[in-house]
Order: sequence, then C-alpha cells, then structure tokens
Amino acid sequence: MQYTTEPIRKTPTWVDAAVAPPIVSQSQLKLGLPRVKSTLMKKMSAERTTTVMECHNTSGTEVSDYTKLIISRHGMVLWTDYLSSAILQMTGNDLFSAVACEDASIVIYSPAGRRLLPTIVLESTPVVLTSNDRWLLCLTATGQLCTWDVTHQACELSSISISPLLRVAQVGPSEESHSAPALRDIRIQKNGTPLVITSYHQAFAYNKDMRCWLRISDAWHIISELWGSGSSLIEQHPLGWLSTALTMTGSTDATNQSILTLAKSDPEASGTITLSHIENQLAVALLLGSIKEYNEWMLYYAKRLAKENCQSKVEELCQWLMGPPYV
Repeated sequence: MQYTTEPIRKTPTWVDAAVAPPIVSQSQLKLGLPRVKSTLMKKMSAERTTTVMECHNTSGTEVSDYTKLIISRHGMVLWTDYLSSAILQMTGNDLFSAVACEDASIVIYSPAGRRLLPTIVLESTPVVLTSNDRWLLCLTATGQLCTWDVTHQACELSSISISPLLRVAQVGPSEESHSAPALRDIRIQKNGTPLVITSYHQAFAYNKDMRCWLRISDAWHIISELWGSGSSLIEQHPLGWLSTALTMTGSTDATNQSILTLAKSDPEASGTITLSHIENQLAVALLLGSIKEYNEWMLYYAKRLAKENCQSKVEELCQWLMGPPYV
C-alpha cells in the first residue's frame, strides 16, 4: 500500500472552503461549512483587559501544513500553540478558550494555555462554536448540537438535532435540496440553556429535563401590547434581548400576516394574545433563569388578570405561588 504525502486540501493564501467529511453528504440536514481563512481574530472579554485570539492557517505552498494559535493582550503574546488542522472557529472567556478545527476536532485551553482535555473528536465539521461562563456549545455540519460544562468536564447535551427547528419533518422524501429557515443566531445562556434564532421570526431553547426543543418566541405574539418590552442586554435581560433580536432578523414566515388578519377581524384577539404572551414570557424566564425579568412579567401578569377579570386564573396563580399543599 502506498501513502501519498500530498495534503488533502491545499490552502490558498486567503480563503478556501472547508473539506466536508463523507457523513455530511449522507445526512438529511446539511449546514453550510465555514471558510478556511489564512488569518482569524477574535476578542475575548476578560475581567479588566481584552484578550485576543489569533490563528494563522498556513498555505499549501509551505513545507508542512500547520496552524499557529496566538493568544495576546495589548500586543504582548501570552502563549502560543501549533495544531495539525486548520482552525475554523474560535471562542473564549475568562475561564477557558477553545478552537474548532477542519478535521472535526475541538481543543480546549486554560487561560494560561494549558490543554484542559485531550482533543475532542466530533462526528462532522464544526460550523458554530460559542461559549458563556463555564459552558461550551458546538454545532456540527450535520445539525448536531453539543454542550459541555468545561469546568467540571461533563457533557450536558450530546448530539441534539436541530432538525425540528428547520422544519425538516415538513419536507417529503426526495433527493432534491429544499430551502429551510436560516440560522440567525446561536448562543448559550449562563445556566447552560442553548438558544437558537431562525429567519422565521422564531426563537428556540432546549429543555434538558423534558429532552425537547421549546419555541420560546415567535411572530404569533407580535400584536401583543407588550411585544418588544424589556432591555436588549442579554446577560441581565435575555427575554428583552430575544425580542430585539427577533425584530432585527426580520421574518419570512406567513404567521405575521395571519396574526395581523386576525387582529383586524376580531377586536378581542389583541387582549387574548397579550395574556398568552405574558404567560409564555413567565415560563421562558423560568427556563432561562432570569429572575429579574420573571418578577417584572409577574407584575404585568397580575395587572392583566385584574384588568381582564380572570378570576379562575387568579386563584390558580395564587395557589401556585403558595406552593404545597395548595398546588
């Protein structure tokens, strides 16, 4: 058996498409692969100063193919490392930094540059890599989402498919490609809950206890009197940030027109949708661990119940707040 010394992909001096593993072509869901660039830079928020991650993917004209990772602060190099595969994505914070490579691997470092784990090997090429506090999130080219607790070196979510979010079940059996909602934003909360926003004016969160995706916001509540309420800062006000993010992404879903038509034909629809919107926001605040926003929406809810004279819901809410043995 003869082995060739030629690289699988000769990287040009600027940009090239990542090499997709065979499993991607066989998958029902195929996400676009990130480009392999000669240089990538990403700023990490540190306690006092800004730390910069920088990688250099060598071209195929070099004697050997490798990638150099440089972590610096104020122009001073803190540490470096060399990898055998091109870096596609980078992320980091005060607790750790991580890079995702073209060979479907992830390397995690401590703030001082110590490797916290051996190289993580995935089933396909990473297309999204993001972090928050001790959590690391990765989405692969086949639509598999994984999250890890880096501090405790534990897996929180393993190979969770995002197919339901892209409406794959609505596509019939066919070899032809079909358009789907675009992924506008993917991030992870401080409590480890992943958030996904699509171009259909919808936001989703994964509930690890129920083991399912929850649609936590969509265009159906757009006629709510409280739509768009809240701050746009995600760390302190994730619900307000979601509302702002959904508005900025726009919408290509027919739900918008349906709810507007309903509002014109039924004058009472707005009040009912507003109450439903508040109840949804309360449930989402609990899921995302946003205590401040939960208190704010609870006040909205109490005032709305009094305005609508919903006696049964008021009694149920009071029993729920009092807890056992009333619930």
